[in-house]
Amino acid sequence: MIFIEHFGMTPSAYSMIFASNAIAFIGSAQFNSTLMRRFGAERVVRIAISCFASFVTLLFLLTVSGVDNAFVLWGLLFVSFGCLGFVIPSTAVLALEEQGAVAGTASALMGTLQLGTGAIIIALVSALYDGTSVSMVSAIYFCALVALTLSFRTMKPKRLYP
Repeated sequence: MIFIEHFGMTPSAYSMIFASNAIAFIGSAQFNSTLMRRFGAERVVRIAISCFASFVTLLFLLTVSGVDNAFVLWGLLFVSFGCLGFVIPSTAVLALEEQGAVAGTASALMGTLQLGTGAIIIALVSALYDGTSVSMVSAIYFCALVALTLSFRTMKPKRLYP
């Protein structure tokens, strides 16, 4: 909606931007298992969520300061979604690894919570939409801060030495 209505892109151009962001997410998610094996899921999440929050903070600051450029928006969303490709699969593994016999139920609950939260955020962004990218970027920024806070509060750092 922002790229088509606000920036005047064609639906085809928007589909290319959407596809590139999906490629960033999927590409990093494919590489994620290698990093998790080498460094552990908690470390991958801490670094990736910190990078995600940093890129989104930069996007938020640029947007509210008046930078209104489709390429800036796309570029920072691209790297942000790439970071999420490391975060989302890793947090799913961490959430489900202790569930054993109820892992299917836990997975269903996790999916329901993700979709429900997304629906609420989308409704809020739609209600606050003013024809610019400010409401969308603000919502992404808020979600990034919540994700960063929850990640660091719920994942206890492992001691290096017993």
